[in-house]
Amino acid sequence: DIWIKIKESLTNQNAIGPSLTLRCQVHRYKLTEIKTAEDFMNIPEGGCSLMCESSLGCGHICKSLCHVEDRDHVVYKCHEKCNKVLCNNEEHVCQKLCYKECGPCTYLVQHVLDCGHKVTIECHLDPTSYNCDVPVKSVLPCGHEVDKPCFRDPESFKCPEPCAVRVEPCGHACTRSCHIRVDPDHLEYRCQKPCIKPKIGCSFPEEEKHICSKLCCEECDTCEIGIKKFRTVCSHVFNVPCKTNVDEIECTKPCNRVLPCGHKCGNKCNEPCGNCNHKVEKYVADCQHKVKVKCSEEPDRKFCKGKCPRLLPCGHVCNKKCNEKCTTFCKGITDCSKPSPCGHIDKKISCALKDTVDPEVLLRHCTEKCNVKLKCGHFCSGGCGECSQGRIHQRCKEKCGTTLICNHECPIPCSEACKPCQKKCNYKCPHSKCSRKCGDPCNGCKESCKRRCEHQKCEKRCDQICNIPPCYELCKKLLECGHPCVGFCGDPCPILCKICNYDELTDIFLGDEDEEDAVYVMLEDCKHIFESGNIEKWLQSGDEIMIKFCPRCKTPITSTERFSEYMKRSMSDIIN
Repeated sequence: DIWIKIKESLTNQNAIGPSLTLRCQVHRYKLTEIKTAEDFMNIPEGGCSLMCESSLGCGHICKSLCHVEDRDHVVYKCHEKCNKVLCNNEEHVCQKLCYKECGPCTYLVQHVLDCGHKVTIECHLDPTSYNCDVPVKSVLPCGHEVDKPCFRDPESFKCPEPCAVRVEPCGHACTRSCHIRVDPDHLEYRCQKPCIKPKIGCSFPEEEKHICSKLCCEECDTCEIGIKKFRTVCSHVFNVPCKTNVDEIECTKPCNRVLPCGHKCGNKCNEPCGNCNHKVEKYVADCQHKVKVKCSEEPDRKFCKGKCPRLLPCGHVCNKKCNEKCTTFCKGITDCSKPSPCGHIDKKISCALKDTVDPEVLLRHCTEKCNVKLKCGHFCSGGCGECSQGRIHQRCKEKCGTTLICNHECPIPCSEACKPCQKKCNYKCPHSKCSRKCGDPCNGCKESCKRRCEHQKCEKRCDQICNIPPCYELCKKLLECGHPCVGFCGDPCPILCKICNYDELTDIFLGDEDEEDAVYVMLEDCKHIFESGNIEKWLQSGDEIMIKFCPRCKTPITSTERFSEYMKRSMSDIIN
């Protein structure tokens, strides 16, 4: 390998050491030891660390570090002050850097020009060709005396004075500077000031006219400002553009003229007034009924919808309306004593049929009371003819009276099917009462059940069946009279005392009320008191789905907590 051979050669020459010695090509005596790559930074220009100090063509010396490239200093820029003499005046020396071009002499010197004015100008300028800009008073061809530069010819100098000529026909002052050489008569001048003329077609008085919004040089706009105008013909008001002649508009508003009858005309303003169409009340001479007709119309029987007052040949009043032709078939009811096949004689029949002998007609008009007992238990209230001689009875019109499952009486007619009860629901609990109708399912109370005593406590919700049975321990409380309570623990104490109210309390109703060991329960809904065993048997009896109620007064049992299970089961059966 070549590098192995090179190493052997250098080793034999004792040329391998800790550093590389470099000799400057310019300063031959200057050596630089290079041990690391960073050591090359000490000789950035490739020479050594000394200054170059070579003489330049401008007479200055190079102030860069020793450099190998550009040894002739062709690229190098000398940053010394130039100090070359710029002109014949040796005091005018160049102030630029040496490498920059000197240029003309810019020193300021004073000269007296041919016009006699003294001016200070740059040295290199020729005073004989210099334009003197000293202001001098001159009278221009327009007649204005102005300050102008000395060198300017008055004939060509533009006058800076304002024109101030009143322009025809607008009357505004010209806004340009003096222009005697260009359009001196303002024939082409366009005035840029706001127009002061009224808008075209403006109908306002002279001192109130709407002013044109354009420039003076532009054509005026038409007056489109909306205003209210009164028509001179009918005095109606219109919102129209100011330029519009309101009398030329066809008025379609309601006419406000008064007709000879005193009513306002009902036509439009642009239409001729015609007959009065205002509705008024007038009496019809034939029937003396009051009718509403147009004011311009005569009251006639054809307009009358009242009942006809004419008498028919039979003597009955016509049952038609005034505007209808009188009937030839009188429907007036009259007595008829002709016997009919049903055996009845007296009947009421239409006047037109009073002379008939048709048995079917006589049967149909028989008014004898039917009085047949219907299946519902009520008597038929129809007539013989209405019931087709007992074959088809009229619907029963009596009140139903059936006891509903809620224990209310059905109020609708007997002929109709019973409907859910619409009375207010009686169901209530210790927390609240139902707000729905009796025939609607109750929204159960979600509060905790309050049923409890010293022996047990229900853990269910109020609308659920209790998880405890009724307490059968005797109540230990004393009544107001001082005698012991006759009820059970946890129940409201019955208001009757077995000692003070013996006869009333032991009155036999369900049985066992007079037993010596009888314990009593008071229904909280109606305050009636029953022997506990008998009332429970009574509540358990019967398979009908209906609300349990007091056997004495039929009051629904909804608040007596002891029997809440019966009540809740009944409610569940009704809903489901």
